[in-house]
Amino acid sequence: MRRKLFALIALLAVALPASAFAGHRSHHNSADARGSHCERPVRSGYVTVDNPNRVTMQVIIDGRNMGSVRAGDTARFGPLDEGQHKVAAKYVCNKRSLTRRILKERVWVDARRPVRINLPYADLAIVEVSNEWIEGMDISVDGRTVDYVQANGRTAFIAPTYASVSLIEPAGTRAMTARIDGHGFSTESLTLIPPRHAKVLVRNPTRARLQLVDGNGRVLCDLAPNSSEQIRLRSGWTGLAVLFRGRTIDSTKLIASPFCNMNWNIEPQVALYEDYDDGRGRHASTHHETHQRRGYRRSSSRRVSWSSRWSSNW
Repeated sequence: MRRKLFALIALLAVALPASAFAGHRSHHNSADARGSHCERPVRSGYVTVDNPNRVTMQVIIDGRNMGSVRAGDTARFGPLDEGQHKVAAKYVCNKRSLTRRILKERVWVDARRPVRINLPYADLAIVEVSNEWIEGMDISVDGRTVDYVQANGRTAFIAPTYASVSLIEPAGTRAMTARIDGHGFSTESLTLIPPRHAKVLVRNPTRARLQLVDGNGRVLCDLAPNSSEQIRLRSGWTGLAVLFRGRTIDSTKLIASPFCNMNWNIEPQVALYEDYDDGRGRHASTHHETHQRRGYRRSSSRRVSWSSRWSSNW
Protein backbone atom coordinates (compact mmCIF):
# COMPACT_ATOMS: atom_id res chain seq x y z
CA MET A 1 0.00 0.00 0.00
CA ARG A 2 2.79 2.38 0.87
CA ARG A 3 4.56 1.55 -2.41
CA LYS A 4 1.45 2.37 -4.43
CA LEU A 5 1.17 5.70 -2.63
CA PHE A 6 4.79 6.65 -3.44
CA ALA A 7 4.33 5.68 -7.09
CA LEU A 8 1.21 7.87 -7.37
CA ILE A 9 3.02 10.83 -5.82
CA ALA A 10 5.96 10.42 -8.25
CA LEU A 11 3.61 10.26 -11.24
CA LEU A 12 1.86 13.45 -10.19
CA ALA A 13 5.20 15.23 -9.69
CA VAL A 14 6.20 14.52 -13.30
CA ALA A 15 2.81 15.11 -14.98
CA LEU A 16 1.85 18.48 -13.40
CA PRO A 17 4.98 20.54 -14.50
CA ALA A 18 4.78 19.14 -18.07
CA SER A 19 1.13 20.16 -18.43
CA ALA A 20 1.88 23.62 -17.03
CA PHE A 21 4.72 24.16 -19.53
CA ALA A 22 2.56 23.03 -22.44
CA GLY A 23 -0.19 25.42 -21.41
CA HIS A 24 2.28 28.30 -21.10
CA ARG A 25 3.68 27.63 -24.57
CA SER A 26 0.25 27.44 -26.17
CA HIS A 27 -0.64 30.78 -24.54
CA HIS A 28 2.41 32.47 -26.05
CA ASN A 29 1.70 30.97 -29.48
CA SER A 30 -1.82 32.30 -29.46
CA ALA A 31 -0.56 35.72 -28.32
CA ASP A 32 2.02 35.80 -31.13
CA ALA A 33 -0.65 34.88 -33.63
CA ARG A 34 -2.87 37.71 -32.41
CA GLY A 35 0.07 40.15 -32.54
CA SER A 36 0.88 39.35 -36.17
CA HIS A 37 -2.68 40.20 -37.14
CA CYS A 38 -2.63 43.54 -35.18
CA GLU A 39 0.79 44.93 -36.44
CA ARG A 40 0.44 48.53 -37.79
CA PRO A 41 1.16 48.90 -41.56
CA VAL A 42 3.81 51.42 -42.73
CA ARG A 43 1.95 54.56 -43.80
CA SER A 44 3.09 56.89 -46.58
CA GLY A 45 2.33 60.34 -47.90
CA TYR A 46 3.07 62.73 -50.76
CA VAL A 47 4.74 66.11 -51.27
CA THR A 48 3.08 68.61 -53.61
CA VAL A 49 5.33 71.29 -55.18
CA ASP A 50 4.09 74.57 -56.71
CA ASN A 51 6.45 76.23 -59.22
CA PRO A 52 5.68 79.90 -60.02
CA ASN A 53 8.89 80.38 -62.06
CA ARG A 54 9.11 80.55 -65.84
CA VAL A 55 11.26 77.45 -66.24
CA THR A 56 10.93 73.78 -65.29
CA MET A 57 12.37 72.88 -61.88
CA GLN A 58 13.96 69.60 -60.88
CA VAL A 59 12.86 68.15 -57.49
CA ILE A 60 15.25 66.09 -55.34
CA ILE A 61 14.06 64.29 -52.20
CA ASP A 62 16.59 62.65 -49.87
CA GLY A 63 19.23 62.98 -52.58
CA ARG A 64 17.15 61.18 -55.22
CA ASN A 65 15.84 62.82 -58.38
CA MET A 66 12.06 62.52 -58.13
CA GLY A 67 11.22 64.27 -61.41
CA SER A 68 10.33 67.82 -62.37
CA VAL A 69 7.57 70.40 -62.12
CA ARG A 70 6.89 72.54 -65.16
CA ALA A 71 6.84 76.32 -65.25
CA GLY A 72 3.76 77.75 -63.53
CA ASP A 73 2.52 74.25 -62.68
CA THR A 74 2.04 71.89 -59.70
CA ALA A 75 3.30 68.32 -59.30
CA ARG A 76 2.98 65.61 -56.61
CA PHE A 77 5.90 63.40 -55.58
CA GLY A 78 5.83 60.13 -53.63
CA PRO A 79 4.84 57.90 -52.00
CA LEU A 80 7.18 58.70 -49.12
CA ASP A 81 7.36 57.02 -45.73
CA GLU A 82 6.00 59.03 -42.84
CA GLY A 83 8.71 61.06 -41.20
CA GLN A 84 11.25 63.75 -42.03
CA HIS A 85 12.62 64.19 -45.56
CA LYS A 86 15.07 66.56 -47.28
CA VAL A 87 13.59 68.38 -50.26
CA ALA A 88 15.55 70.48 -52.78
CA ALA A 89 14.62 72.18 -56.05
CA LYS A 90 16.93 73.52 -58.75
CA TYR A 91 16.99 74.77 -62.32
CA VAL A 92 19.02 72.59 -64.69
CA CYS A 93 19.70 73.27 -68.36
CA ASN A 94 22.18 70.78 -69.82
CA LYS A 95 22.14 72.48 -73.22
CA ARG A 96 23.42 75.72 -71.72
CA SER A 97 25.40 74.04 -68.91
CA LEU A 98 23.45 76.09 -66.36
CA THR A 99 22.24 75.07 -62.90
CA ARG A 100 20.97 76.99 -59.88
CA ARG A 101 19.38 75.69 -56.65
CA ILE A 102 16.55 77.78 -55.26
CA LEU A 103 15.24 75.60 -52.39
CA LYS A 104 16.62 73.28 -49.71
CA GLU A 105 14.55 72.42 -46.63
CA ARG A 106 13.32 69.59 -44.38
CA VAL A 107 9.65 68.60 -44.32
CA TRP A 108 7.60 66.16 -42.21
CA VAL A 109 5.51 63.79 -44.33
CA ASP A 110 2.24 62.68 -42.70
CA ALA A 111 -0.31 60.46 -44.43
CA ARG A 112 -3.15 62.25 -42.63
CA ARG A 113 -2.14 65.75 -43.67
CA PRO A 114 -1.02 66.86 -47.17
CA VAL A 115 2.42 68.49 -47.49
CA ARG A 116 2.67 71.42 -49.90
CA ILE A 117 5.81 73.39 -50.85
CA ASN A 118 5.68 76.71 -52.69
CA LEU A 119 8.93 77.36 -54.54
CA PRO A 120 10.20 80.97 -54.34
CA TYR A 121 9.76 83.23 -57.34
CA ALA A 122 13.47 83.75 -57.96
CA ASP A 123 15.02 87.19 -58.43
CA LEU A 124 17.13 85.72 -61.22
CA ALA A 125 17.22 85.88 -65.01
CA ILE A 126 18.86 83.88 -67.78
CA VAL A 127 21.00 86.24 -69.87
CA GLU A 128 21.78 85.25 -73.46
CA VAL A 129 24.65 87.23 -75.01
CA SER A 130 25.42 87.42 -78.72
CA ASN A 131 28.71 89.03 -79.78
CA GLU A 132 28.87 90.20 -83.41
CA TRP A 133 32.31 91.81 -83.05
CA ILE A 134 35.55 90.22 -84.32
CA GLU A 135 37.13 90.06 -80.86
CA GLY A 136 36.11 88.06 -77.79
CA MET A 137 34.68 89.89 -74.80
CA ASP A 138 34.80 89.39 -71.04
CA ILE A 139 31.40 89.57 -69.35
CA SER A 140 31.11 91.24 -65.97
CA VAL A 141 28.13 91.36 -63.61
CA ASP A 142 28.18 94.27 -61.16
CA GLY A 143 31.91 94.66 -61.79
CA ARG A 144 32.84 90.98 -61.37
CA THR A 145 33.92 88.90 -64.38
CA VAL A 146 31.65 85.85 -64.67
CA ASP A 147 31.91 84.64 -68.27
CA TYR A 148 33.51 85.08 -71.71
CA VAL A 149 31.91 85.28 -75.14
CA GLN A 150 34.01 84.44 -78.18
CA ALA A 151 34.29 86.56 -81.32
CA ASN A 152 31.07 86.21 -83.32
CA GLY A 153 29.87 83.79 -80.64
CA ARG A 154 27.14 83.27 -78.06
CA THR A 155 26.91 82.32 -74.41
CA ALA A 156 24.37 82.26 -71.57
CA PHE A 157 24.57 82.71 -67.80
CA ILE A 158 22.36 83.43 -64.78
CA ALA A 159 22.37 86.93 -63.29
CA PRO A 160 20.49 88.57 -60.40
CA THR A 161 17.57 90.84 -61.16
CA TYR A 162 18.59 94.51 -61.56
CA ALA A 163 22.26 93.54 -62.04
CA SER A 164 24.47 95.58 -64.37
CA VAL A 165 25.97 93.44 -67.16
CA SER A 166 28.90 94.73 -69.24
CA LEU A 167 30.84 93.41 -72.21
CA ILE A 168 34.52 94.38 -72.00
CA GLU A 169 36.79 94.24 -75.03
CA PRO A 170 40.51 93.28 -74.84
CA ALA A 171 41.78 96.82 -74.26
CA GLY A 172 39.58 97.09 -71.14
CA THR A 173 36.88 99.32 -72.62
CA ARG A 174 33.19 98.66 -71.92
CA ALA A 175 31.71 97.93 -75.30
CA MET A 176 28.16 97.54 -73.93
CA THR A 177 26.34 97.84 -70.60
CA ALA A 178 22.76 96.83 -69.79
CA ARG A 179 20.61 96.38 -66.68
CA ILE A 180 18.75 93.10 -66.14
CA ASP A 181 15.04 93.41 -65.29
CA GLY A 182 13.90 89.78 -65.49
CA HIS A 183 12.45 87.65 -62.64
CA GLY A 184 11.70 83.97 -62.19
CA PHE A 185 14.40 82.81 -64.62
CA SER A 186 12.97 84.79 -67.52
CA THR A 187 15.27 85.10 -70.54
CA GLU A 188 16.99 88.41 -71.30
CA SER A 189 18.82 88.80 -74.64
CA LEU A 190 21.80 91.11 -75.19
CA THR A 191 23.30 91.53 -78.66
CA LEU A 192 26.48 93.51 -79.32
CA ILE A 193 26.26 95.08 -82.79
CA PRO A 194 29.38 97.17 -83.39
CA PRO A 195 29.12 100.57 -85.10
CA ARG A 196 30.15 100.48 -88.75
CA HIS A 197 32.96 103.01 -88.38
CA ALA A 198 35.84 103.67 -86.00
CA LYS A 199 38.41 106.42 -85.52
CA VAL A 200 42.20 106.08 -85.47
CA LEU A 201 44.60 108.86 -84.53
CA VAL A 202 47.70 108.83 -86.77
CA ARG A 203 50.80 110.68 -85.55
CA ASN A 204 53.52 111.93 -87.88
CA PRO A 205 56.60 112.71 -85.77
CA THR A 206 58.83 113.50 -88.78
CA ARG A 207 59.56 116.84 -90.37
CA ALA A 208 58.32 115.58 -93.72
CA ARG A 209 54.92 115.86 -95.31
CA LEU A 210 53.52 112.35 -95.69
CA GLN A 211 50.59 110.70 -97.39
CA LEU A 212 48.34 108.15 -95.66
CA VAL A 213 46.71 105.39 -97.75
CA ASP A 214 44.60 102.35 -96.93
CA GLY A 215 45.27 98.73 -97.86
CA ASN A 216 43.78 99.28 -101.32
CA GLY A 217 46.03 102.26 -102.03
CA ARG A 218 43.24 104.81 -101.60
CA VAL A 219 44.52 108.11 -100.28
CA LEU A 220 42.99 108.93 -96.91
CA CYS A 221 44.72 112.19 -96.05
CA ASP A 222 47.97 114.17 -96.09
CA LEU A 223 49.95 114.36 -92.86
CA ALA A 224 51.72 117.63 -92.17
CA PRO A 225 55.13 117.51 -90.44
CA ASN A 226 54.98 116.93 -86.69
CA SER A 227 51.21 116.60 -86.70
CA SER A 228 48.39 114.23 -85.80
CA GLU A 229 45.34 113.41 -87.87
CA GLN A 230 42.22 111.51 -86.79
CA ILE A 231 40.85 109.38 -89.60
CA ARG A 232 37.54 107.56 -89.95
CA LEU A 233 37.75 103.91 -90.99
CA ARG A 234 35.42 100.99 -91.40
CA SER A 235 35.34 98.93 -88.21
CA GLY A 236 37.41 95.74 -88.21
CA TRP A 237 40.73 94.69 -89.66
CA THR A 238 42.32 97.30 -91.91
CA GLY A 239 45.69 98.02 -93.46
CA LEU A 240 47.39 101.43 -93.45
CA ALA A 241 50.54 102.68 -95.13
CA VAL A 242 52.47 105.97 -95.19
CA LEU A 243 54.06 107.27 -98.37
CA PHE A 244 56.87 109.77 -98.84
CA ARG A 245 57.26 110.90 -102.44
CA GLY A 246 55.36 107.81 -103.56
CA ARG A 247 57.47 105.35 -101.58
CA THR A 248 56.14 103.38 -98.61
CA ILE A 249 58.10 104.23 -95.48
CA ASP A 250 55.86 102.54 -92.87
CA SER A 251 52.79 100.32 -92.78
CA THR A 252 50.65 98.40 -90.32
CA LYS A 253 47.65 96.13 -90.06
CA LEU A 254 45.32 96.82 -87.16
CA ILE A 255 41.81 96.41 -85.79
CA ALA A 256 39.93 99.66 -86.05
CA SER A 257 37.77 99.35 -82.95
CA PRO A 258 34.68 101.52 -82.52
CA PHE A 259 34.78 100.92 -78.77
CA CYS A 260 38.00 102.77 -77.87
CA ASN A 261 40.41 105.43 -79.09
CA MET A 262 43.40 104.07 -81.00
CA ASN A 263 46.71 105.65 -81.99
CA TRP A 264 49.26 104.76 -84.64
CA ASN A 265 52.68 106.38 -84.29
CA ILE A 266 54.50 106.42 -87.61
CA GLU A 267 58.10 105.19 -87.50
CA PRO A 268 59.74 105.35 -90.94
CA GLN A 269 61.47 102.07 -91.80
CA VAL A 270 63.63 103.66 -94.53
CA ALA A 271 65.67 106.84 -94.68
CA LEU A 272 63.83 109.84 -96.05
CA TYR A 273 65.36 111.95 -98.78
CA GLU A 274 67.72 114.57 -97.51
CA ASP A 275 66.21 117.37 -99.54
CA TYR A 276 62.48 117.89 -99.47
CA ASP A 277 60.01 120.72 -99.50
CA ASP A 278 58.54 121.27 -96.06
CA GLY A 279 55.56 123.12 -97.54
CA ARG A 280 56.95 126.55 -96.84
CA GLY A 281 59.47 126.70 -99.67
CA ARG A 282 62.38 125.59 -97.51
CA HIS A 283 64.53 122.47 -97.81
CA ALA A 284 65.99 120.59 -94.89
CA SER A 285 66.96 117.11 -93.69
CA THR A 286 64.50 115.09 -91.75
CA HIS A 287 64.89 114.33 -88.07
CA HIS A 288 65.05 110.67 -89.00
CA GLU A 289 67.97 111.22 -91.42
CA THR A 290 69.87 113.21 -88.81
CA HIS A 291 69.90 110.13 -86.61
CA GLN A 292 70.91 107.99 -89.58
CA ARG A 293 73.96 110.19 -90.23
CA ARG A 294 75.00 110.09 -86.59
CA GLY A 295 75.11 106.32 -86.70
CA TYR A 296 71.96 105.64 -84.68
CA ARG A 297 69.81 102.67 -85.77
CA ARG A 298 66.13 103.09 -85.35
CA SER A 299 64.06 100.18 -84.10
CA SER A 300 62.27 98.32 -86.85
CA SER A 301 59.23 97.65 -84.65
CA ARG A 302 55.94 99.10 -85.81
CA ARG A 303 54.08 100.46 -82.86
CA VAL A 304 50.33 100.68 -82.75
CA SER A 305 48.95 101.65 -79.35
CA TRP A 306 45.64 102.25 -77.70
CA SER A 307 45.04 105.73 -76.39
CA SER A 308 46.65 106.34 -73.00
CA ARG A 309 43.16 106.96 -71.79
CA TRP A 310 42.75 103.20 -71.71
CA SER A 311 46.28 102.44 -70.41
CA SER A 312 46.77 99.48 -72.73
CA ASN A 313 49.09 98.75 -75.67
CA TRP A 314 48.19 97.03 -78.86
